[in-house]
Amino acid sequence: ECPRTSRETRRRDPPVKQLDVLLVDRSEDFMEAVSDWLTTDPMFRVVGAIGRGREAVERVVRDSPDLVLVDTTLPDLNGFEVARSIKSLSDPPMVVLVAFHDSETARNEAQAAGADDLIAKSDVASGLESVVGTLVAKRANGSMGERPRVVTSALVGWRPGQVTGDGVGTPRPSVGPTKQTEEG
Repeated sequence: ECPRTSRETRRRDPPVKQLDVLLVDRSEDFMEAVSDWLTTDPMFRVVGAIGRGREAVERVVRDSPDLVLVDTTLPDLNGFEVARSIKSLSDPPMVVLVAFHDSETARNEAQAAGADDLIAKSDVASGLESVVGTLVAKRANGSMGERPRVVTSALVGWRPGQVTGDGVGTPRPSVGPTKQTEEG
């Protein structure tokens, strides 16, 4: 083996930055299902699962995740209040509210609270990757009205359903329905 070849094989690309995700939901079953689903893609790293809004805001301040998925119906603060608090921080993460139903009223309230998007719980498995991909691209180029965060080109190039590293797409398990009802 020639020296040049061995040097080239030793050289490694820098690791791809994962998207640190904090889950905030009153349903432990839902958080577990979403966490299991997200971790099938190495682009995501779930850094916490919390059931209360105040604790979520404290965790965001302490740990600075890249993305926070917040249930709109938490026991102490509603998700809109949590989004408003998080978005008032100097370098806020992306915030996607997760509602039982996706309605125009909920979308308007989410927008007023400063959330980056809203998705229905039933659409998380089919729509979250697209929402996150769009938000990551907007965040990287600064078009979200916030200071752009450092995002690697591999993350910006990530597309829904893509498993990074080997570039092979892998089917994602579905996020099953939860036992949670609209009333709680």
